[in-house]
Amino acid sequence: MKFLLVQNGDFFPAEMMICLKNKGSIDQVNCLKKLEEYLEEISYKTVFLSPDTFSENDFFKSLELLKKKKCDFIIFSGRHDKVFIENCYKWGCSHYLSPPISVGFFENLMEKEKLIQFLSKKIKTYDLDFWSQIESIDNLALGFRPLHLIGPTGVGKTKLAQLVHEFLFGTKKNFVSLNCSEISESLIESELFGHKKGAFTGAIADKKGLISLANGGTLFLDEIATMPMRIQKKILKVLDEKSYLPVGAEKRETSEFFLISATCEDLFDLMRMGKFRKDLYYRIEGFTLSIRGIRDRRGDIPLLIDHFLGRGPRKIIFSSEAMEILLNYDWPGNIRELLNFVECLRMANGGIITKKHLGPKMIKAESFSLDKFKFLSDSGFVNHIRDRGLTDIVERLEGEILNHFYHSNQKKVRKTTSDLKISNNTFYRIKKRISI
Repeated sequence: MKFLLVQNGDFFPAEMMICLKNKGSIDQVNCLKKLEEYLEEISYKTVFLSPDTFSENDFFKSLELLKKKKCDFIIFSGRHDKVFIENCYKWGCSHYLSPPISVGFFENLMEKEKLIQFLSKKIKTYDLDFWSQIESIDNLALGFRPLHLIGPTGVGKTKLAQLVHEFLFGTKKNFVSLNCSEISESLIESELFGHKKGAFTGAIADKKGLISLANGGTLFLDEIATMPMRIQKKILKVLDEKSYLPVGAEKRETSEFFLISATCEDLFDLMRMGKFRKDLYYRIEGFTLSIRGIRDRRGDIPLLIDHFLGRGPRKIIFSSEAMEILLNYDWPGNIRELLNFVECLRMANGGIITKKHLGPKMIKAESFSLDKFKFLSDSGFVNHIRDRGLTDIVERLEGEILNHFYHSNQKKVRKTTSDLKISNNTFYRIKKRISI
């Protein structure tokens, strides 16, 4: 691995020279002519240059040359002129860095391949929208701003969080996770912040919380929309001050971690309804990545099936009729459901999967189509939409469906949310609106 330094003097810090020498060899030049000669003969991983090496005219000629050669280059400069910095980025520089620059920051900058390159080896999807979002957060490692994942249940938010952690820290640091919806409000504070012996009945010994365990690594808060408001306030304080108070403790403890949160809810809507703290929302949104369900990226279905089938030694194939049904099925459980489906069929007799192997749920879904809804041919219905708008119709439809399932299930909330594939928050939001 070769690096090129373009500087006149010793602008480049000695500690960073050591970092580069540990990674490869370094060449140095101090004028435009030498830069042209070296670039003609040698391919460099990264070129580092200081504007003070050249006249301004030669400096921008050097940027033009680097862009033409498609070089990755980083500018080190004490200049803070916004127009100048903007022009450097327009010419294609990856980063414009001003002193002081910590060694840790620089090492992190140099160690990381691009996130999109890393994930492309780990994630199976043709979804261009997903890769476009990944490209937009490719400098995630530089700022360690929080990452927020949005997507329906089963799309792989936890797996993606683990991969981002691996990208940032490898296996050297802890990945600590908590599903906020799976723990009661009375226990979540102790689980996150830890507690001291005697803090409450049953606290027979000191216990480290997840925030302490995540120090230096990643804390993943899944289904953060279900986190109690009281705990949201405490989490915000940890993020702002890098310190927290364990339950029953008198002295604050410190922890600094990379936060990844995830939800299948719309946090912005919850914030507007007063069910999620506005200050925490704006603190955690940082980088936001939306992951679509399989029904919205059906081209991934054959890709994922082939990937899952490749995990075992026994090969099976799907008939064209069976694959057509799978492509039209909505997969409400997303990747989790698809994986379970493939695992169940792995040992099917004969090894050729046909329509008869798919089960009544998928066969029934095959015959369902929105094309069979005839209400749009009703002029009264269409006029109502024009008068009241789509939102009114959607809200009324939500209410009618929830009311039907709620009473059909003898007012059992868990069964209703399971049947409708919705969260408790969504259930109670609709229930409150229709007053049942």
